[in-house]
Amino acid sequence: MSSEISASVGRWEKGARNLQDDVRTVQRLLKAAAEILEAPEIDPKGVDGEISRPPGTSDTVEAIEAFQSRFTSAVDGVIAPGSQTWTVLLGVAAKLPTALENVSDVSQWLFPFPTVPAESWEERPRAFASPRAGGARLHAGCDLYFPKGTPIHAIADGVVTRGPYPFYCETFALEIDHGTFVARYGEIQSKTEVIAGARVKRDRKSLALAIWSGFKCLAICCTSNSTTRACRVLLLWPVTLAQP
Repeated sequence: MSSEISASVGRWEKGARNLQDDVRTVQRLLKAAAEILEAPEIDPKGVDGEISRPPGTSDTVEAIEAFQSRFTSAVDGVIAPGSQTWTVLLGVAAKLPTALENVSDVSQWLFPFPTVPAESWEERPRAFASPRAGGARLHAGCDLYFPKGTPIHAIADGVVTRGPYPFYCETFALEIDHGTFVARYGEIQSKTEVIAGARVKRDRKSLALAIWSGFKCLAICCTSNSTTRACRVLLLWPVTLAQP
């Protein structure tokens, strides 16, 4: 996650420049802060690099103002480089635990499909920690939407530890130990090319793990072997992972 912005982000009427990369950086940090502080009002509800111009309303601007209101009465809806709001936001986001601390060479992981999906996994309802059951629980994975029958590949070398087993709404799942983390590949068909005990390779030329069920999406949840905390590995894609 980038920890720098080159210009101000927020209310257009306050002179914010809202460069797309800067807006994305602020949105990601706000999402992290919302999780840490358990404050949904700070969630910008997407990471799209966009700020609506007046008279439209912006979820990101509302999130900035909600965040500012927690530590200052000078709420202006703008985050500028080096400002108090920027400094506080960085401080809060830095407290987010990550299961990636002991995972090396992330760039060598493979995307599980031949292309990146058109619908972003960083936006609700596909994103990690998206509300479920009216907010009673949070989504524990990232959803990737693809046509039914699309082959699924391992994101890294590993060993299948479980599955296929019944998962959700008559779909199935596989779990693979990739060394420093375990990944669950969910909402797949019951017949898979590998079963518990099989070794898999990070290689698109190798046999596919399974075929997507077509129910809704491939749901991937990864858990670190060292911290047992769910990690949002898919949020690193497609920037740092091997591309399709």
